[in-house]
Amino acid sequence: MEELPQLLAARRLRYILPICCALLQAFVSCGGPSAPPPDPPVPLRFTEVALDVGLDFTGHQGDGLLDYIPETTGSGAAWLDYDDDDDWDLYVLDGPGHRNVLYRNDGGRFTDVTEEAGVGHLGDAMGVAIADYDGDGRTDIFFTTFDSPDVLYRNRGDGAFEDVTETAGVGGLPEEWGTSAAWGDTDGDGDLDLYVARYIDFTDPGSTEEIYPAERTADLITLVPDPYPAQSNALYRNNGDGTFTDIAASARAEDSAGKGLGVGIVDYDNDGDLDIYIANDVTPNSLLKNRGDGTFEDAGFLTGTNDQRQGMGVDFGDADGDGDLDLLVTNWQNEMNAYYRNNRLARDGFQTSDSFDDMSTDAGLGDTSVGLTGWGAAFEDFDNDGDLDLYVTNGHTSPSEDDPGVCEGQRDQVYRNDGPRFVEMVDAVRVGKWGAGRGVATADYDGDGDVDVLVTQNNGRMLLFRNDVGQGRDWVKVRAPVGTRLTVTSRGATRERAFPGGTSYLCARAPEIVVGLGSDAPTSRVEVTLPGSSRALTLPALEPRSTVTYVWGSEHPRILPRY
Repeated sequence: MEELPQLLAARRLRYILPICCALLQAFVSCGGPSAPPPDPPVPLRFTEVALDVGLDFTGHQGDGLLDYIPETTGSGAAWLDYDDDDDWDLYVLDGPGHRNVLYRNDGGRFTDVTEEAGVGHLGDAMGVAIADYDGDGRTDIFFTTFDSPDVLYRNRGDGAFEDVTETAGVGGLPEEWGTSAAWGDTDGDGDLDLYVARYIDFTDPGSTEEIYPAERTADLITLVPDPYPAQSNALYRNNGDGTFTDIAASARAEDSAGKGLGVGIVDYDNDGDLDIYIANDVTPNSLLKNRGDGTFEDAGFLTGTNDQRQGMGVDFGDADGDGDLDLLVTNWQNEMNAYYRNNRLARDGFQTSDSFDDMSTDAGLGDTSVGLTGWGAAFEDFDNDGDLDLYVTNGHTSPSEDDPGVCEGQRDQVYRNDGPRFVEMVDAVRVGKWGAGRGVATADYDGDGDVDVLVTQNNGRMLLFRNDVGQGRDWVKVRAPVGTRLTVTSRGATRERAFPGGTSYLCARAPEIVVGLGSDAPTSRVEVTLPGSSRALTLPALEPRSTVTYVWGSEHPRILPRY
C-alpha cells in the first residue's frame, strides 16, 4: 500500500502533462509562423491489375472437395529485390503438387524466372519470410510447409538460389506444420535470427472423434482446429557461420499451447530489443517480451493482448501518431478484429505504462469487421498524408455453395485513417467476384511513390491492387533491415515508423518504409535507428520523393535519384 500514493501521482501526471505541453506549444506558436493546414482527405482508389502486368497466378490448396484444414489455409507471397536492380520482385507460394513461382519485375511488368532461379519447390508451401540472413548483401528466402521440411534458399548473386536447408538446420520435422515466419535480431548480436510459428498436429486427421460433420455428404470432414494439439514454435538462433540452432525451449519462446498463424517481431515497448507477438487460432494470443538476457516472458496477460479469439493475421504500426507501435489482430467472422492502442508513450514522449487498450470499436475497426473472417492485414500510408491507413483481406473457411472445392469468398476492406477513427472506404477496391482472401503483402511495385497491395486467395487468383491516389502528394522512402526505426520531420510534423519482421499472414511486405509528406513538402529531416543500435543516424536534408537504402551491417546509406 506504500506505493499507492506514488501510483496515483504518476497517473495524474499522465493526464496533466499532455495538457500543459499543449498549452505551452500553443503559447509559443502564437508568436511564430504557423504550420500549413493539413491536406484535405482524398478518396482511396485501387485498380486490380494482376493480369495486366503479367501476374497470372492461381493458388492450389485443394483439388476437389474441401475435406481437411490445410486445404482452407492458403499460401503466402513475398516482395523482394532478388536481383539488386532497385525494384520489387515477387515470390509466390503454392499448394501440394504445384510449384512456387518467382516473378522478376521488369519496369512494372513481371516475368516468370522460376526455372532459371531454381526456386520452383513442389510441395505444400505455407508462409514466407525474406532477409539477408548471411550478411552478403543479397536477399534470401525462407518458407514454411505442411507435411514436409521447411526450406531456406540462399541467394547466390548470379540470378539463382541454392537450397541450404539441411546445412543451415532450419527444416524442422515433416510433421511440424509451419505457418508464418519472421526474421529479426532477437539476441542483439548483429545477425538475423528466425522465428517460425507452428499450428496443430495434423499428422492423423482421424485421431479425434471431435470432427466436424459435413452437411453435404454422409462423410466426416475436419475443418476446425479445436480438438487437435498445438505445436511448439521454433526460434532459430543465427550462429554466424551459415547454421542455426533452435533455442526456443531454452529462450522460453516456444508458445507451446498456442496454435500459431500470424507472427510479428517488433520492439513494442521501446526498450531497444525485439519482442515477438503470435496470433493464435482458438487459443490465447502471446506477446513474448524480450528480457534482454536471451530469454522471453509472455506478457500477453499483463499487457491485455492475450484474448482468446480466433487470431489469424497481425500487424504493428504507430496508427495514432504518439511514437509507439499499436497492434492489429484479425479474427473470425463472429468476432471483431482487435485494434490495441499501445500505452507505452504519451504524445509528448512521456513514459506511461506497459499495456494496451482494446480500442476496436472506438477506432471504427470493430463493428465494421463483424461478419467477415479477417486474415492478412497491413498498416500503410496509402494516401501519403502522413498517417497509417489499413488494408484487411477477408474470406471464409467453409465451402462455397456454388463450388464445394473453394472456400466462400468475402470482400476486402480498406480503411482511411481520419484520426482518431478509421473510416472504411467501401468503394476503394473492387473485383468482379471476391474469392477467399488469405495473405496481404504491400510494396510500391511500380515505383511511383504510393503503396500497392498484393492479395493471395485460397484456391483463387492472386490479385494486385495498384494504388491510384495520384502524384499530388510527396513522400520519402527508407529501405532498411528488419528492426529499423525512423523519425521523419517535415513542416513541423513528426512521423514515427518501424519496419517489423513478419506481420500480415503468411506474407512478407517489401523491406521499405514509405512515409507520406502531404502536398508540396519541403526537405525533410530523417533520423534512422538501425537494428542493434540505440544511436539515431541523422541524414542530410532529404528532398521530397527521395529513396534511401541501407544494407545489413552498414551505417552508410545509398541515396537513389529522385523519382
